[in-house]
Amino acid sequence: MYEQIARESSSTEVALEKLHRAGAGPIEAIKALRAGRGLTLAEAKQRLHQSPAWSKEVRNAELLHEALWEALDEEDLQ
Repeated sequence: MYEQIARESSSTEVALEKLHRAGAGPIEAIKALRAGRGLTLAEAKQRLHQSPAWSKEVRNAELLHEALWEALDEEDLQ
């Protein structure tokens, strides 16, 4: 289903918007872009991270990543 959305969309950004509305997660969206639009893994990840449709998810992932690194650093100090 997600691959079909990516393949039939008029552009990568439109595909990302449609995938987001369809309930795809970031990993599913990246897989769909790779299969449906022929992007490399790096290209698909970059497009998702730059997409306005995915900005909230990207920001939440960045915050989680920062929190995990901070927790690891604090654990190393103990």
